[in-house]
Amino acid sequence: GSLHFNITEDMLKGIFEPFGRIDHINLVMDAETQRSKGFGFVTFKNADDAVKAMNQLNGFELAGRPMKVGHVTERQDGMPNQDRLDNEELERHGYDLGATGRLA
Repeated sequence: GSLHFNITEDMLKGIFEPFGRIDHINLVMDAETQRSKGFGFVTFKNADDAVKAMNQLNGFELAGRPMKVGHVTERQDGMPNQDRLDNEELERHGYDLGATGRLA
């Protein structure tokens, strides 16, 4: 992934919040080490804010690493699904934060 392992959810909030109201941030952690796996998800209340954040932050250098920010939608089982982009994307405005191979 592209996020530094020491990045916290609070740090991500500080970076993404200027673009609009955030609904949820999920930084994926390793259960054994309690360290970040290097990727996470940010969900905005407003789709336009999410698009602005994605356009401005994709490639933004954070802790010496360029972030990879792309659009994801949520499957019914709660796992991200990058293959389906339809009207449901207006319901959930999630953005993948740098998992290699997980970008839409």
